[in-house]
Amino acid sequence: MNGVIEKLDTLADVKCCNDIDANDGIGLMYGFKDMYNFHVIIGDFVKADTKIPDGLFAKHIPKGLTAQVQIEGSNVVDILDSAYFLITEAIEKTGREIDHDNFYWCEVYTHERYSEPLNRGEKVIIDYIMPIKA
Repeated sequence: MNGVIEKLDTLADVKCCNDIDANDGIGLMYGFKDMYNFHVIIGDFVKADTKIPDGLFAKHIPKGLTAQVQIEGSNVVDILDSAYFLITEAIEKTGREIDHDNFYWCEVYTHERYSEPLNRGEKVIIDYIMPIKA
């Protein structure tokens, strides 16, 4: 982990996705074999042509539609345990389907809805992004 934060800081000017609020980190999970076996990247979204510093990893996210869902709770563990059910239910209510061919699971820990309320001992909200079929 030596120098990882400093390397991430060098990418501050190439972040993308103006529709994602200021955050303290994004967790991207993909390549699911089952509920407990998958790949995870902790970091942020950057422009596609960005040179990634040695020692860091990049994962290309294909263009497409996404569902963006926010889940609130007093206990982070409870949010994480119920998130998939709540997200799939919300997506189904819109008449859309999850895009399992390009599936990834993204958790966004925003300043305003997650970090600041957590520091005050209040309920938190985790933002989720997941691909849906067009």
